[in-house]
Amino acid sequence: MDKFNDKQKAIDLALWRNYNHRYDDNYGVVETSKGEYIVCQTDDAKYANATFLVLPKDHSKMDYEHIQNIRTD
Repeated sequence: MDKFNDKQKAIDLALWRNYNHRYDDNYGVVETSKGEYIVCQTDDAKYANATFLVLPKDHSKMDYEHIQNIRTD
């Protein structure tokens, strides 16, 4: 489980983990009541009743500048 204040950073990490582990929808992002974003496995019992954000299928529509920003984080 990783926490982020930035929604896009959380989404980027979830997409990377889904790609890296090759599982469809295995990782997702949940927004907390404090406005934080948590990246966790979608089958994690702790988040069984949580509403996961809808993730893009992949990064194919991402521009080069965004990819550079991910790399530098």
